[in-house]
Amino acid sequence: MMLKIQLRLHGETKTYCQDFISGYLFRRALDLDDKRNKFLKKLLDQENEQDMTQEQEELLNELYHFVSEVFGGQFTPEEYERGTDAREIIDQSWAIVHGIINQVMEPLKELDDDGDIKKKKHLKPNRRK
Repeated sequence: MMLKIQLRLHGETKTYCQDFISGYLFRRALDLDDKRNKFLKKLLDQENEQDMTQEQEELLNELYHFVSEVFGGQFTPEEYERGTDAREIIDQSWAIVHGIINQVMEPLKELDDDGDIKKKKHLKPNRRK
């Protein structure tokens, strides 16, 4: 599955596509997702607001840099932030992270405990004579 986003830069809309996801980007996606989950847990626990604002800023910077990396540096993190609608940037960014994780993990669900591809069980129709 190809990843695709649109940015509005310098008055024109440009589309960027990526069909190659390296193992490095997968590892980074897992790390970012873990950081997000820890941040959300802290937010729910309502820890120090000052620390949360700084941590949120760092997470956003890392997220935008990651998106730029995913698309091979065709745009900078700043261009990504400036060229994406604010109402969509968070959902779009995390959709890219989770899209990478899901694309890598989905085939693993097809393996059995020995690492072999599971045989799909075909249901036979109930035939009565």
